[in-house]
Amino acid sequence: MRNTLKNKPLSLLLIAMVYAFSFGAGGAALYLFKGRFPPLAAMFIADSIATVIVYIFNLFFKNASFYDPYWSVQPPLLLAGFYLGYGIPFQAVHLWAVIPLFLWAIRLTVNWAAGFENLAWEDWRYRGIKAQNPRYGKLIVFFGIMYMPTCLVFLGAIPLWYMVNGAELNPLPPCLGGIVILTGTILEFIADREMKRYKADPRRGPYIYSGIWKYSRHPNYLGEMLIWIGIFIAGLQNFHPLSLPGVLLIIALFITASIPMMEKHLLARTPLYRDYQRDVPMLLPLPRVLGLSNEK
Repeated sequence: MRNTLKNKPLSLLLIAMVYAFSFGAGGAALYLFKGRFPPLAAMFIADSIATVIVYIFNLFFKNASFYDPYWSVQPPLLLAGFYLGYGIPFQAVHLWAVIPLFLWAIRLTVNWAAGFENLAWEDWRYRGIKAQNPRYGKLIVFFGIMYMPTCLVFLGAIPLWYMVNGAELNPLPPCLGGIVILTGTILEFIADREMKRYKADPRRGPYIYSGIWKYSRHPNYLGEMLIWIGIFIAGLQNFHPLSLPGVLLIIALFITASIPMMEKHLLARTPLYRDYQRDVPMLLPLPRVLGLSNEK
């Protein structure tokens, strides 16, 4: 079994089958619940069921990395659920935001698949969390690694519901939102490409200091934040207060959890990273004259 899990094509096929089953179950749940609950509540229940199924397979294979693609495939599937589950007519103006969103989802999922080794491998962050909390590891994996991100992404995608249900077809919010989403996607693409080139260089230094990495320590995270800001802007076509918590919480997650965890990991690998922290801003290349410190 272990040797089978080390086979990357078989591992990817297995994950694809699990996701097809989980989202199929979520779709069936939406069909059952959509008349009994408000639309967003029914969609959330369906999303939660899909997450639980992914978690169950994680228990069987003892690998929390089963969840990794969920972050990028969830928003397009939620959008599809809005259209198909509730018969919302598709409007051409939506394409301004929908096309960049799908480009982001495809790029991020393909990038994950390219970097994914096999099911015998697990992200170092998940291994560390489980090692530090052996007694409650399974609960932490479910609530912290899987269900909390599912809830955050669902909240972040709520503006898409209000975008497609906009009474007035104003093209400006979807257009502006799409531009921001596309900008974030391009930023992530460039950052990943430059990082891949850096890792392939046998003469590389202790940290990357080229391209956009000279201006931001985490351009990939910055790009990800832009995605959710763009989704929020697209939803301004039909603004609702429920559209706001998602983008704020996702940005807070990156700034207070994801980035500090990565910074701690990089500092443990090479103390010279502290020089990089002093020279390069965490996210935005803000002028030093503003009095903002680069160091965490």
